[in-house]
Amino acid sequence: MSATMYVSNLSWSTTDETLRAFASRHGDILDAIVDRDSSGRSQHTGSVTFGDADQARSAVDDLDEQELDGSKIRASLTKEDTSGGGLGGSVGGSIGGYEGSVGGSIG
Repeated sequence: MSATMYVSNLSWSTTDETLRAFASRHGDILDAIVDRDSSGRSQHTGSVTFGDADQARSAVDDLDEQELDGSKIRASLTKEDTSGGGLGGSVGGSIGGYEGSVGGSIG
């Protein structure tokens, strides 16, 4: 079963191809993607999907805190929130004894 390694702190210059090459010694790579915004600029995050979970775990163990294109990357099996903040979640409760009278979602 395939598994994904998530990476953060990627360099501006890291491409899908360099990310794939960097992780390739750990197994069969199904996909390697550097996340980009609508203008094509790197979001400094990405993912590598391996053919099986053992390969992904091995890659995380070996590649976390290693240097790629001049940046020390972070690698994990869980995707970190890199959105930079925001309120998220929901807001609700009781005001003036009328429980649930104010609520909704913010995010």
